[in-house]
Amino acid sequence: ASAVYGTDAVAGVVNIILKDNFEGLDMNLNTAMSGEGDAEESSFDVTLGSSFDRGNVVIGMQYTDRGEASQGDRDFSTCPLAEGANGLYCTGSSYNEGGHIWNGNGEKGKTVNAKGEDIE
Repeated sequence: ASAVYGTDAVAGVVNIILKDNFEGLDMNLNTAMSGEGDAEESSFDVTLGSSFDRGNVVIGMQYTDRGEASQGDRDFSTCPLAEGANGLYCTGSSYNEGGHIWNGNGEKGKTVNAKGEDIE
């Protein structure tokens, strides 16, 4: 990148290429998933362009739908480890339905609802 953009170029370069005087219809459909067979993703985009006497109009739209992959779905992240007074322990997720887990003293977590009230 520095050969083109000078010595101040650090890590990466983003080139934006605009569609000048685009005419016609361009459509794309993409699907993908993780190597584990989850976290499906589908996207569809369409670009429509037309020229007239004094200019050009281009309209583009995109729709993306992404499936989920939870922390517990992978062996390497099922039990995130933290270090406490007695060594390493499993901390769990920082979010769950119905509340958040607060690691108050580092050994035991505390589950509260959105109002901050204890959940037993």
